[in-house]
This record gives sequence, structure tokens and C-alpha cells, in this order.
Amino acid sequence: LDKIVVSGGASSTPGLVVLLGGRLNTPVEVMDPFRNITVNSKRFDIDYISNQAVNFAVAVGLAVREEDD
Repeated sequence: LDKIVVSGGASSTPGLVVLLGGRLNTPVEVMDPFRNITVNSKRFDIDYISNQAVNFAVAVGLAVREEDD
């Protein structure tokens, strides 16, 4: 593995990313499903989006699907 990407509420657990990386000897990062998505700051609270991003991984994944996926 080149890296492990975690998401969901538990990925915000303090120390989890460091613990996993150390135990598995692999870089671990928290997923940002909005990394390549532009969010309109006039319509959405950017701080809220940033703080809750890990909880939106499935929703964003479903939203960016093509019709026949």
C-alpha cells in the first residue's frame, strides 16, 4: 500500500491517524471529499463544511456519479 485514507466520524478520533500509521507502517491521511469541489461560500458555511467533510464522503461520492455508474 502507498497510503491509507480514512473517512467517517471515527476518523476524527484524536490520535487515530498517527496510531494507524505507526502500527501499519504506512502513511495515513483523513479524506477530504471536497478537495476537488468548489463550494460557494455565500451559500454554505465553509468552516462547517471543512469540519464535517469526513462525514460527507459517501454523499459526495454518490453526488458525483454519472447516470450509468
